[in-house]
Amino acid sequence: MDENQIETVQDEAVVAPKPQKPKRGAAATACEYAETFCYAVALMIVLFLFVFRYVTVVGESMNDTLHNSDNLIISDLFYEPKTGDIVVINRSSRAKPIIKRVIATGGQTVKIDFNTWEVWVDGNQLDESYVTLHPSGVTMHNSQFTSQFTTADNTCEFTVEDGCIFVLGDNRNNSQDSRYYGFFTRHEIVGRVIFRVTPRTGVVG
Repeated sequence: MDENQIETVQDEAVVAPKPQKPKRGAAATACEYAETFCYAVALMIVLFLFVFRYVTVVGESMNDTLHNSDNLIISDLFYEPKTGDIVVINRSSRAKPIIKRVIATGGQTVKIDFNTWEVWVDGNQLDESYVTLHPSGVTMHNSQFTSQFTTADNTCEFTVEDGCIFVLGDNRNNSQDSRYYGFFTRHEIVGRVIFRVTPRTGVVG
């Protein structure tokens, strides 16, 4: 070799082979799937015990918003009632729960015109397109609680007590609600309806 020439040798990169993961058998894979499924079921149980509840509508008092046998998801987590909410109420340990729409909460003033079916809260008329109306000339039903505030022109006006709610069914002439029972306390609310599962799936408003 010529002394003026310099021999160069290119270093070869050495790459260590990646260790291969041991192959898992079908039994091990099945166990992993089963474990994941069990965790998911446990999570669902916790959610439905402490966050969500599953209820079924019985009766026609909320037609046409809700119908008999509709299955709903309700929740009471961080809930504060407001006008327009649909809630499930447990009146007492001996009575079946009822499902109604919140019209007003504590401190608000309610006015009802039984002739025209109009409802006001704090002087503002509610847009109640959800209400099941009856033939012209049929008045909205009055009952024992609201009748004590009703005047000769067939209207009533009152203020909801603090910590309470006033509720009505959307099917006004086929509903026993606050017109009959009076105010319900916040503690009697089981939860607010947030979703309909069957037969028509979707958010309920």
